[in-house]
Amino acid sequence: MAFHKDLSTYFKFQHIGFIISLCSLGAVVASKFPGILTTDTLRIFYKAPTLNFVFWAAIGFSFIAAIYGLLVAENKKTTYINLASIMLAFLIYLLPAFDYEIGQGTITIGLDWLIIDLLLTGLIFTPFELFAPLHPSQSKFHANWKTDLTYFIVFDLSIKFILLAIRFPALYFFTNPAYAQFQSKIQAIPFPLQLLMALIIADFFQYARHYTAHKIPFLWKFHSIHHSPENMDWLAGSRSHLCDLIFDRSVIFMPIYFLGFSTPVFLSYTFVVAFQSVWAHTNSHINLGFLKYVIVTPQFHHWHHAKEKDAHDKNFAVHFPFIDMLFGTYQSLENGHPQSTGVPDPTFPKQGYLKQFLYPFKR
Repeated sequence: MAFHKDLSTYFKFQHIGFIISLCSLGAVVASKFPGILTTDTLRIFYKAPTLNFVFWAAIGFSFIAAIYGLLVAENKKTTYINLASIMLAFLIYLLPAFDYEIGQGTITIGLDWLIIDLLLTGLIFTPFELFAPLHPSQSKFHANWKTDLTYFIVFDLSIKFILLAIRFPALYFFTNPAYAQFQSKIQAIPFPLQLLMALIIADFFQYARHYTAHKIPFLWKFHSIHHSPENMDWLAGSRSHLCDLIFDRSVIFMPIYFLGFSTPVFLSYTFVVAFQSVWAHTNSHINLGFLKYVIVTPQFHHWHHAKEKDAHDKNFAVHFPFIDMLFGTYQSLENGHPQSTGVPDPTFPKQGYLKQFLYPFKR
């Protein structure tokens, strides 16, 4: 069947099996050192029987994927990947199952969060790129996917440090009992309206921060890292300089903390912004009709990453295009999609995490 062939080519089934094998190995390692390699806020959800079931199901899938990959292997490289998956499966089989105690730890590396985030994000957003691809010929394993994956890994492993750094300015400046009465009035607003307020207010602050990052050369050197992907997909959205990422999220969270939105609104906002920021970078095109002028879509945000000069410094909003329309920075979606994305400067390091991390600090 044609669909079967396309599915096999897109997914690179053997690669997926190998990734799941690596994730399973990481899960076993994390289970042996939970005080260091697991995120403290997630430990209360871990139950050994459930983890064992998921763990063995994942190993079984990766083993079957490896066998299937051997049968349809196109070259030696894919054969080696499949053999490596089988060896990993046997190695993990020899290790004891999940039988650890939760334990404690003050300095943690979020290996468990990395595994969960990678699998869930891939599961959610891969179908967008599979069933409605903007560029059908674009491989998931393009020339820069390793750089994008490195950013994803670094962010997730240092998630606790990043969250502390993001929250610090808001907590330092806006945690004050004097705001309690005002904040209680905000929390009394019905949930749907309160969430909409949080999204609009945060997007205005994000717009201001985003605009200045394009207009101030010093800030642009950091923000340009995010604009460097030439192959847009859900993984490319992870590419951001650590300093730019912390500054951006700190500015966005300030009004959220100051206004004191309720906990359900705060959690819902976090989910919405995470979903939309990843979705906006996907290699997908879903025709939303009139809604594409109401909410930010991949088409809207791809223009923000475009190399075309007419689209430079356009479409800054994260949630609502009307903000760009209001300030005159809206790039019309009537022109379809941009021809190419990335940083036009030929001297810019197109890939390599370390090279891009050091780039803003070079004269």
